[in-house]
Amino acid sequence: MPHLTNWENNSFYAKFWGEVPATEIEMVNTKFLGDFRFEEVRYSFWDMSRISKLTAAESDIEYAAAIDKGASTIRPRLRGAIVVPETGQVREMVEQYLAISAQVDTSWDTRLFTNADAAKTWLASR
Repeated sequence: MPHLTNWENNSFYAKFWGEVPATEIEMVNTKFLGDFRFEEVRYSFWDMSRISKLTAAESDIEYAAAIDKGASTIRPRLRGAIVVPETGQVREMVEQYLAISAQVDTSWDTRLFTNADAAKTWLASR
């Protein structure tokens, strides 16, 4: 399983690398949302910058946005940073996820970054 997760100081961290199927991201997200610490989490940091190939259908992306919309009703003030490459397939899929999330009016403030340090600085700024 090419991923690592960590909880620290009301923050959740997930890092993926290599070839990643949508089912793996869904599994990590399910653990994140189902963990007792989710009720207190303030930030989530998803580093997808080292994914070489993300295998996901449009329905997988729509499903992820729908699940997160439901979770946002429980924890409406979550801030999220997603780190992706500057260009390519992974970035395009994450942009599609963010667009769908906006359409379904998810309350989370989730932003896209190409640099992990910039993402961490933004998360720490509030």
